[in-house]
Amino acid sequence: MQGKFKINKYFILALLVFIIAGFYKDMLLLFLFVILHELCHVLAAYLCGVKIKNIEIFPFGGVARIDDLDYIGICKEIIITMAGPLFNIALAVVLFMLYKAGAMAKMPVDMININLMIALFNLFPGLPLDGGKIFRAVLSLRIGFKKATNIAAYSGKIISVIIFIFGIYEIFRGVFNIWLLIVPFFLFILANNEKNMVMFMIIKNLLNKKKHLKTKGMMETMVMCAHENTSISDILKSFDVDKYHIVIVLGEDMNIKAVLTESQIFNNLTMEDKGFTIGDISEKIK
Repeated sequence: MQGKFKINKYFILALLVFIIAGFYKDMLLLFLFVILHELCHVLAAYLCGVKIKNIEIFPFGGVARIDDLDYIGICKEIIITMAGPLFNIALAVVLFMLYKAGAMAKMPVDMININLMIALFNLFPGLPLDGGKIFRAVLSLRIGFKKATNIAAYSGKIISVIIFIFGIYEIFRGVFNIWLLIVPFFLFILANNEKNMVMFMIIKNLLNKKKHLKTKGMMETMVMCAHENTSISDILKSFDVDKYHIVIVLGEDMNIKAVLTESQIFNNLTMEDKGFTIGDISEKIK
């Protein structure tokens, strides 16, 4: 792995809050098992031939980021994503079996509970959780990466609100669980960040498609029609990461004015073209 570990600022904040609240032991165990969880993602990625750029540790877990933004395929994405939760479940089972076999004098309840918590929480179907990545991968087969990301991010926000409401409900029942109050806050922020990163990911992915085409020899294509007065920003918003796009430009008479590939569009964009239309780009290419 050529990447590095990064401790998110929210994790530092959460660490301080938990230490002040007297939960430093739980926080240290959480940190240990989150690191192991993320290393399993890295190992799975290595076995699948995918490079990991870095690992960022958050209060609820971590995020292993892929080296580039090429779509790696639903099978590889699910294998890499499931490696972390499966490790935590397996470790919890092994610890319980060791206790039952007499290898441990006392059942390691804290370690078992934390591992199960990390696994089950990360399987919720909302970004940036592992379950959200699987949810997005499956959805993207039907509706594309961009729409799938927006839905999975929205799901992450809903999950964070539900967890927070449940935490408040537990307080009225006389049970104070600091995890249920702090973690939803960070989850909501990161789910919103995932949604805001979609366009950046799509634009950066344009740079990688040439490499993908040379390697694979082919790519699924999406053909769209656009009026010549359609803004370039709207055209780019309609692009997705796992398809190559061809834009048919229609003039005022609704006849074909030009046929442009996404590479032609992207290669002819400059900082001064912010307010340009697809018609302007087609004239520029002539």
